[in-house]
Amino acid sequence: MTLATHQIARLRAHGFRILPMPRPLRRISGIYLYRFTPDDHVDTVVIRADGFAVAARMVNKFDPAEPLAETRAVWSQHGALLEVVDEFLDRYYAADAELTQSRFVDNLDVLQRT
Repeated sequence: MTLATHQIARLRAHGFRILPMPRPLRRISGIYLYRFTPDDHVDTVVIRADGFAVAARMVNKFDPAEPLAETRAVWSQHGALLEVVDEFLDRYYAADAELTQSRFVDNLDVLQRT
């Protein structure tokens, strides 16, 4: 299991869903993981194919009159995949049981195929 696959499996075990980040020429440049929390936040993690990651927690609010209004993150971090995901999970999901295996692991080699 690669580092990216392991970190993605950890996020999936905490209920994150995955969307591909398309780029020209029918490839993907990374993946976007998201989770809506019970306390009205949206947690997001963007993982690029080069191992760079950005994680953020935002208040889950949407104004139809201003759909692209700028909103400050409650917390955000960027950098190397391992450090960003570790810090994010430690900060917001430390109380949850650590699950490192997922039924989706076999399907997460998408970053290796770019």
